Amino acid sequence: MKDSKVRTFVNIFGVLFLVVIIASLALTLLRKGIWNEEMGLNLLVIGDDSAGVLVLRPKEGLGSWVSLPNELKIKISGSQANYPINSVWKFGLGEKRAYEISERSIGEAMGVILPRMIKVGGEASVETVLGNMLSIPVKTDLSLLDRLAMRKYLSAIVTSKRLLELTIPGQVYEEVEEPDGKIFLEFSQVMTAWSKDKFLFDAVLAESVELIVNNLSGLGGAGLIMSRQAETAGMRVVEVKNDIEDVVSGTGCVFESSDSSPRSSELLENHFGCKEIEREGEEGGELKLWLL
Repeated sequence: MKDSKVRTFVNIFGVLFLVVIIASLALTLLRKGIWNEEMGLNLLVIGDDSAGVLVLRPKEGLGSWVSLPNELKIKISGSQANYPINSVWKFGLGEKRAYEISERSIGEAMGVILPRMIKVGGEASVETVLGNMLSIPVKTDLSLLDRLAMRKYLSAIVTSKRLLELTIPGQVYEEVEEPDGKIFLEFSQVMTAWSKDKFLFDAVLAESVELIVNNLSGLGGAGLIMSRQAETAGMRVVEVKNDIEDVVSGTGCVFESSDSSPRSSELLENHFGCKEIEREGEEGGELKLWLL
């Protein structure tokens, strides 16, 4: 009798544990995604020894692929360390923030917002993205709904030959020789000019937004990095400042929007990871953003 009660308890506990696991998995796979056919997305793609950026713009029915050279070296976001682009993912794994470090570091180096990524086996390419997008073991911070919608759109523009391959010109890079004689490439200031119209969000550009950035984070250059990424997305940055008297509550990145810029607000919230705030008595047509 006692053994029967124990078995019943174990069975019930096992079923409840399984239900919790399934519910947790379902919430993870079906969580609210970032994909929006009005906006599109810049997707970082990292392979075993290569990387690239997939630019998807469904409203315009277009897309593009930008390959990044294997010998490219970039600065790790929030630090002074420089790593070859193929080592950024491994560095992020060691810090237990592989997605965040990869997206932020490569995005800041390019001057482009990269809010999501996918890690594929083999070479980073459009073909491997299509082949891995719906794979269960694939490493990505995209939701399942995002992956389904994006693969459908990507497949359509590849089939109809509406996906362009963009080549970053040689003058965008500067050669850097290491003490051991090995040659690496780094982005020069020309990268800002080249990327200016390659990663635009038309819905944001159409709002003609003027953005004010106030860097109170204590990180030198953070305001300029944010302004570059915002302008590449289609906003017009009219001021970057460090006004300690203009203080707001919150952490990280916060912004105060206007009614005339819903798409720009959406971009700041969903792609840049900023939080919207409201301040009493504040009016104006600009978007105001604080780095805290």
